[in-house]
Order: sequence, then C-alpha cells, then structure tokens
Amino acid sequence: MSDPGNDHNENRDLLSRIAKARSESTTLDKKPEEIGNGGKDDSENMRIGLQTGTEFVADTIGGGFIGWLLDNWLGTSPWLLILFLLLGLGAGFMNVYKLTQGAGTSVGFAGLHQKKKQAKQVPGKK
Repeated sequence: MSDPGNDHNENRDLLSRIAKARSESTTLDKKPEEIGNGGKDDSENMRIGLQTGTEFVADTIGGGFIGWLLDNWLGTSPWLLILFLLLGLGAGFMNVYKLTQGAGTSVGFAGLHQKKKQAKQVPGKK
C-alpha cells in the first residue's frame, strides 16, 4: 500500500507545477485574435486567401481557354490546349508566390529582388 502522506505531497507537487505552467503561459491568457496573426486582422488574412485562390484558378482557366480557342482555330487539337493550360498553371503559381511574398503587382520579380537586397544589408554599413 502507498503512504497517504506521500500521495498528498505528490498531489501538492502536481498542483504547484500546474499553477506555475499557467502563470508562465503566454498564449492561454490571450484572446484568439491576438495570437499569431502577424499583425494582420482577420479580414486582411481572408482577403489574401481569397485572392490567392482566385488568381490560381483564373490563370489556369484562362490559359486553358486560350489554348482551346487556338486549337479550334488552327486545328492542332489538343497540343495548344495542353501548352496553354501548363502556361496558365505556371502563371498561377507565379502570381500566388508573388502575392504571398509581398511583391505586390509589379511585373516580374524586381520587387522581391529589392526586398532580398535590403534584407542582406547590415545596419550602419553602406
């Protein structure tokens, strides 16, 4: 049989560890909107999510449609459809990547190159 006094000490130790963990916790006491959103509100996060989905789907459908039109006009079915569908997929991936990296609406990757260049600079040195 176990010693009742020892069980009491183990319970007290467990309760003290639980209290210590709760006092040290940084996320349990915060509201959901204060945790890990990178300083953005929910509407901004929803906007980015909807825009990424729309950009990807629209580019893919647009490329497929252009390929289909050209195939019907030139009689090269299905080669231009496949080519332009792949180009649309590539454009969709590129636009989603630019959007998630914060390149904005600039053409190409010049905006990303500038951000990378600025990140490498050491403060105080030129």
